[in-house]
Amino acid sequence: MSLADLKKKKTKKKRQPVSVDDFIDDATSYSQGRSALNSSTTVLSSQTKHHSPLKCKRFKNATFSLSQASIVQLSQLAKETGISKSKLIRILVANADAVALKNLKLEIEKEAD
Repeated sequence: MSLADLKKKKTKKKRQPVSVDDFIDDATSYSQGRSALNSSTTVLSSQTKHHSPLKCKRFKNATFSLSQASIVQLSQLAKETGISKSKLIRILVANADAVALKNLKLEIEKEAD
């Protein structure tokens, strides 16, 4: 036997890059018994769809505390929309405007009293 016999005959197929949201959505699907990222049709559809500015940015892990009511509400919203919780939070933060922030400050002041 020579070293040429040990050489790989077949090259591995390159994996397509996957966004964070697609990975999280696939992990959720996998936990429910179906996986979307491993099928070739999903890879093709994810290459052709337009990505929002949120998907192009790199994300950092964040740890924060929520009340039990907020956790339930976020879970229900995620279940109803089919969007992951982390993506929902990013969407809500990105769409926060000055009026909403002013109302939020008023709510925080009411809770403090």
